[in-house]
Amino acid sequence: LRSEIFTAARCGDPEKVKKGVWEDNVDAAGGEVRKGSEDFLQSLPEDKSETLMHIAAKNGDADLIEWLDTHGAEAGERDSNGFTAFHVALQRGHIDVIKYFFTTYHPHDADHDEVYARPQSKSLLRLAVDSSAPEAVWMILDKELATEEERSDAWRYTMSDAGKTATFGPPSRQDPGKHDEIRNLLKTF
Repeated sequence: LRSEIFTAARCGDPEKVKKGVWEDNVDAAGGEVRKGSEDFLQSLPEDKSETLMHIAAKNGDADLIEWLDTHGAEAGERDSNGFTAFHVALQRGHIDVIKYFFTTYHPHDADHDEVYARPQSKSLLRLAVDSSAPEAVWMILDKELATEEERSDAWRYTMSDAGKTATFGPPSRQDPGKHDEIRNLLKTF
């Protein structure tokens, strides 16, 4: 049943997810595979640590994030990449989900450090830059969640050919307006 609920989340069926958590008592916290249950699954998920909240963040479903958050999900849980659901939403530029986290978990409250603490791979600012969403970059800068060094690194990255291609796609598909807006934000803060 747990795998069915995770599949429903991946397919964008929040009502089935809610029913599974509320009526069928599927725990909203934790990954799809519980310790000791690996032998009972036909196939293992790509990321055993990915939670329902991570999946909702990938899908940009702020309503489901809020519902899960009030029904036992843990915002500070990390997937196998060391990302919380906030990091997933940030990297994908899902502004409504990012806003939910900022509203619900004040970023400068020590009780919420686990939600925002950067993964080992990238700073919060680089995750925001990777999203190609200027508003995500602005939110990280506005909330003062980037150090001077991280801002400098992000600037160098956005100015490099590799950074432009990784963030905005090949030159033929790049949106120069977004690139300029992100660069201007990095210069301004």
